[in-house]
Amino acid sequence: MSKFEHSVIVKITTEKGLVYFKKSDVSEAFVASRIAKEKPDFSPDILGADIERGWLLTRSGGDRLIESGNSNHWFEAVRKLGIFHRQVPFSTFQSGLKTTSFYYNNLSDAFSCFLNNKEWLSYWDIEEVLYEDLVVLCPEVEKACCEILKLNLPDAVCHGDAHPMNVLFSDDSVKWFDWCEATLSNPMTDIGWFLVWLLPKRENLDIDVSKEFLSRVFENYCQGYGVEAKGSLLRHVMFYALAHRVIVYHQRFYQADLGFKSYFVTWFLKLMRRVSNYERQELFV
Repeated sequence: MSKFEHSVIVKITTEKGLVYFKKSDVSEAFVASRIAKEKPDFSPDILGADIERGWLLTRSGGDRLIESGNSNHWFEAVRKLGIFHRQVPFSTFQSGLKTTSFYYNNLSDAFSCFLNNKEWLSYWDIEEVLYEDLVVLCPEVEKACCEILKLNLPDAVCHGDAHPMNVLFSDDSVKWFDWCEATLSNPMTDIGWFLVWLLPKRENLDIDVSKEFLSRVFENYCQGYGVEAKGSLLRHVMFYALAHRVIVYHQRFYQADLGFKSYFVTWFLKLMRRVSNYERQELFV
């Protein structure tokens, strides 16, 4: 049994294989059930659901992607994510997406506003050195937002926490799960976060996270979605995704009455600085 911030997961061994019971919230139960019905090749089988109670019973979809040393599993995962973003109409899910209001067309302005608010920075314990580094990165964030908006992509149903821990692989399939952060947003927030997540984890994976690998991951996503993976877009989607997550999580957790302080915002800001450091090391172009 595993317990997370807002959910409980129980692994059950049956005669027909592993199944997982998850108690989450209404939003995840609704979105996961609808995806399993509309796109069965994209999601593990849902054996049962009680949406009002937030209950899901799911058949095992295999092992987590981080355990795979086969690059084809990784490329297929992001290719299918791109196809999902392009093909699934958000009108099918909009009523069940709890974070719709967190999407910003003017993300660059929202990020600048965040950095200029001393009360917010103090709340998230942003040290002076980190703050100075982020001010230097503001033009990079502004450029990233500008380049993403130029793509003129329609809003899509986004996973919201798209990283390899939320992808399952088996001999004949790759499937996405854990839809508790599902949101209506720009699809580049998903692939950007997937790429960012890989950077600090790269030494602990069975796959070689090289510049070439990162480029191919992004190219496969773009192939699935149907957009050209041109020039420095890979770098831009990472900064865009991180700026988006800073604003989303700030709105969600600033002065939230949880009994503890969630430091996601601080972590995302530190990751932004780390991405910049990796860029200087020429890990990606």
